[in-house]
Amino acid sequence: MQKMITLSLWSNNQMHDKTGLVFGMDPLKKELLLDTDISVKRISFNDIQDAKMEDAEGLT
Repeated sequence: MQKMITLSLWSNNQMHDKTGLVFGMDPLKKELLLDTDISVKRISFNDIQDAKMEDAEGLT
């Protein structure tokens, strides 16, 4: 079951959010593959500070 998720990320000394579908991971590189509306992002496990599943209306 695919669900939208919002990840709170720490990078460049700032917090920011990315929302998309998690469709895989690379355990060797320690990365999560996140499909956003624009592109596929490779997110380092170390950058993830929080994760929230979105409901059907896009609200947490």
